[in-house]
Amino acid sequence: MDCMVFLEEPAEKEGTNHGGLLAVMILLTYNRDETRSLSQSGAICRVMILLTYHRDETAEDICQQHTKGFNIMKKDEDLIWTPVSVEHIVQDEWIDFRKVKYRYPDGREFEPFYQYSRRDHSVIVPVTEDGRFLCVRQFRHGISEVTTEFPAGGIEPASLGSAVAADIRESALQCAVRELREETGFISEDWTPLSVIPSDATLSDNYAYLFLARNCRKISGQSLDETEDLEPELLTEEQIEKLIRAGKFQQSIHVMAYLLALRILNGQNYNP
Repeated sequence: MDCMVFLEEPAEKEGTNHGGLLAVMILLTYNRDETRSLSQSGAICRVMILLTYHRDETAEDICQQHTKGFNIMKKDEDLIWTPVSVEHIVQDEWIDFRKVKYRYPDGREFEPFYQYSRRDHSVIVPVTEDGRFLCVRQFRHGISEVTTEFPAGGIEPASLGSAVAADIRESALQCAVRELREETGFISEDWTPLSVIPSDATLSDNYAYLFLARNCRKISGQSLDETEDLEPELLTEEQIEKLIRAGKFQQSIHVMAYLLALRILNGQNYNP
């Protein structure tokens, strides 16, 4: 049985050595062989305990006395790795690829850990005036396949020479408006931010800005960069759902953006 303890240290009670009562929330996770009253797959039980404590005792002291044998949840600062040294293997206008030596919270050191920085980017879920979703098909080098996804693109930095320029020339929304028109020839005057999320929190420090664009209409042809080759495609909700179930809508953040957009389109209460 594991335990996570959540508590706040209360104020002292003046004029007495008795500090009062401390409310401790203990989250107990049971295995199925530890109790008959819970489901076979295991369950979680929240227990509120009132403990009497001495005024010179801290909340941590009380936890240690009354939760011996349990695994007490660590604080965030107890989990942070500290960089000791950094070697920039590739650093240009597209990427900053690094080899990092880290120190664990317990003092041990680990290397190499590879990570990278790239530009933040915007992802757009465009919905046309007739209710269809505007997607694009293009070759993705990472998986060597042609993917179906939503329009997206990197936020232009203030200057070239760094993948993470300090000053951003355009906002995430400006990037979204530009990318939608360049990749599809469509525009929208009805934009809703959906979320901001790390692209790959394990290895990279760049973020994706997700938008819903409603009532999109075509005003021109594409205006692609010389390295871009993609094909716009209008799909219904049912068609996108079928692609997702078949593993053919391969960009995970785009799937997230689609699901968030559906909440708004279906009238659910969602406040990004």
